Parts: sequence; structure tokens; C-alpha cells
Amino acid sequence: TDDISSVHHQRVKIEQGADGVAADISPTSPLAVRPGHPSTGYLTNAAVDIASSGDNTIVTATASQTTRVFRLVLIVDAAVDIIIKTGTTALTGTLRFKAAGGSLILDFDGEPWFVTGSNEAFIINLSSAVSVDGWVQYEKSA
Repeated sequence: TDDISSVHHQRVKIEQGADGVAADISPTSPLAVRPGHPSTGYLTNAAVDIASSGDNTIVTATASQTTRVFRLVLIVDAAVDIIIKTGTTALTGTLRFKAAGGSLILDFDGEPWFVTGSNEAFIINLSSAVSVDGWVQYEKSA
């Protein structure tokens, strides 16, 4: 029970952990929602506002963690080729945008669209110096 103002209330809470371990669910220990994928339980937003040719880091690398991208919106200001990468490895082929206003929208469907390698950044490579704007939603974990 929980003692709340000297009154005992029944306490039924979800706990998780490895065999022989039980940890209460909390903001610092959120419920893992996908077996085998420890999760923060929350998606982090990052703006995409790039205009340099070559590799543009959108989500920086974190030691011993991968980045899983669940949503991505890109809008280009002119014709440009885009390759989405993890570190130096391409995650897509060339995505060719032929005119201003071209867009890519990858909405949430429960599984990540892209997963970086451990300790690798999420990168968008541009073939030329064209303004690309949008946003990404992701989570990181070991």
C-alpha cells in the first residue's frame, strides 16, 4: 500500500526489469513499449534547416546508442538529390527532387523508418547547396 495522509491505499503499479529485478515505471525509467528495444517512451523533435552540399548531421551520435527515426518531413527549395545516411553508410538510394516544393513525408507507423548504427549520426546528404527544411522525430537507446 501507499501511505497517503495516514490512509493506506492499495498500490498496483507496473514494474519491469530483467529476471529477479523490478523497477517502477517513472519518467526516468519509462515503460519499454517494444520488446528488445529499450525506449524513452517519448519522441524527440529536431528541426531540419540545412543548405550545405554534402553531409548534414541532423541528429548527433551518442556513445553506445542508436537513433530510430519514426517521422520525417523534408521540403526542398530547388532541384536536389538527397541520400539519408547513418555515419558513412547510405540508408537510402538517391532521392531525386526535381523542383522547388518537392517533399518527402514519412509518418509514424509504429516502426522506425531509419535506424542508425550504434554511435553514428543521422545524416542527410545533399548533392548541392539547396535549402531543405522540415523536421524529424526520433528516439535513442542502447
